[in-house]
Amino acid sequence: MWEYNIPIAPMPTPRLDFRYEPIAKKPIRYYKQEYINYLNDIRDYLHEQNAYNKNFFDIVSCENGVKAVILFYVKPRKDQKSAKSLFLKTKPDIDNLAKGVLDAIFHKDLKEKGTLLGIAETNDEGYFSFQYDKKLNKRSIIRASVDSRNSVTTKAIDKSYYKLTLNEISEDTTVATGTTEPNAEVVIKVKNKLIGRTTANEKGYYSANIIQQNTNTTVTASVKNTVNETTKVTINVIDKKNQNLTIDNVFLDNKEIRGTSLPHSQVELSVDGKGITDSRIVRLDTAKFTDIENPHIYIKLEKIGDINV
Repeated sequence: MWEYNIPIAPMPTPRLDFRYEPIAKKPIRYYKQEYINYLNDIRDYLHEQNAYNKNFFDIVSCENGVKAVILFYVKPRKDQKSAKSLFLKTKPDIDNLAKGVLDAIFHKDLKEKGTLLGIAETNDEGYFSFQYDKKLNKRSIIRASVDSRNSVTTKAIDKSYYKLTLNEISEDTTVATGTTEPNAEVVIKVKNKLIGRTTANEKGYYSANIIQQNTNTTVTASVKNTVNETTKVTINVIDKKNQNLTIDNVFLDNKEIRGTSLPHSQVELSVDGKGITDSRIVRLDTAKFTDIENPHIYIKLEKIGDINV
């Protein structure tokens, strides 16, 4: 269970305002700054309380979904003459109150802190290979980064989903690398001219010595399966100085991560923390009360598997 009393006066989600954008030649919809500040205040409070912890992400990633209970304690309106509880039909509307809180808590960029796997260093050709020990699953997202603004990700996949890939090739490249079915023969061509041939290892990785190619040349890798069907992938040769950061397919049982970056650069490898993109609130209970002295919000989240619905 995850529960907090948030000492912030509830605010309903307002209607969107509009303004005309002359450059885009279309109206732009936006929320007023007062509401944006309200959302940020809730997020800041929860961060200060270390509320976005392992317990939170374990609950919101529950496969069966989440039950949420939200209680709003609001100041009575000036025109309210009795001190009795506010009913659902009185303002502020309880649905819009709930939307505001949920928008604040479940913002799209929220992620659990990731786990560092280690640092890999690229060779003279710009390739890196890293062995790791951490156990991954099908929801693991592996991130390779050289700085805070240059990173790429890939999902860990099961061996049954092997796919032919061909990593970036620059004008100085003499070895083509990628992934495919284990032990499959890979043929590298430019138009119909053979420039390299190799066999993938038992993990599905391959490396083929190739003849150097000029920038913008189209290179094709192909394999044949057991019924003689051909699969191809094509890329264009790039300038070495513009070589991008890449990461190969990461297979669950391989314990190895491969990719490319600039030669002799360090690449940080990590597993992203859980996000909230797959979160599902399948039951939402809300109530609204008056509280003259202490307007605030109470919220509780529980896994559906832990409660009787």
